Amino acid sequence: MSAMQLAPLIYHFTVPSVNDIPEKWQNRFSLNKIHGQGPRHDKTPGIFVAPCSSANFYVASEPANQKWHPVDKKNNVYLAIRSNPPVKPEELLLPNAAGGIPTLLGDNREWLIPAAKLDGPNFTLPRYHAPDAEGAWKWHVDEKYRFLTEIAEELWDKVDDSGEFRHDDEERLRAACATALSVNYNITAAEAGLMKLFAESARGSAYFGIVRAIVDFPGQLEIMQHILDKKKPSAECATRSGGPDS
Repeated sequence: MSAMQLAPLIYHFTVPSVNDIPEKWQNRFSLNKIHGQGPRHDKTPGIFVAPCSSANFYVASEPANQKWHPVDKKNNVYLAIRSNPPVKPEELLLPNAAGGIPTLLGDNREWLIPAAKLDGPNFTLPRYHAPDAEGAWKWHVDEKYRFLTEIAEELWDKVDDSGEFRHDDEERLRAACATALSVNYNITAAEAGLMKLFAESARGSAYFGIVRAIVDFPGQLEIMQHILDKKKPSAECATRSGGPDS
């Protein structure tokens, strides 16, 4: 049996018990908790909790192995991201993860991003075939995935031939990327941002890799290439039609 490891993500709340955590955070945490002084200079008492995760992790304040970030000034909430060792994607993987396209993000690790374009060859999300309101049979997804499939179509319309994209609504774009991550991982947009998953790089936009996976850009290119190849006359046809070698 492997030794227990410090949880990758730990929160500190200045409340006496888990039941007193603000409602918007309630479903985010497991019962694995400890009481102690927080990361602030005034050492405010409170409770440390970790997002629901494996029993192989323990909750603790270890400043030498964590970096603390203020995430909710109003409720005095802090988040610790483990730095030693760095957080690995598989540590946050959900038991019912849908899978996806391995995508290198800002931490230089590969994360599974679901291909969400309904007609894409690598579509990852659970889907079912059923008639729509007019009786036409189509692919459908559950409500929790609908936003992702809708924005996949929206983003695909904004991707050019080189795979670059243009999107004016950064908040909506960030929501799409965070939603894509949350399909496979126990992670929020704020956590992903503070983990530097959305960092700018030589590859382009901070969201570039995630968008390419969401719209299944590699799969779409394969389809387009296949169509072009079918349109090209074969060498045999060119010879029969009086080509340059006839």
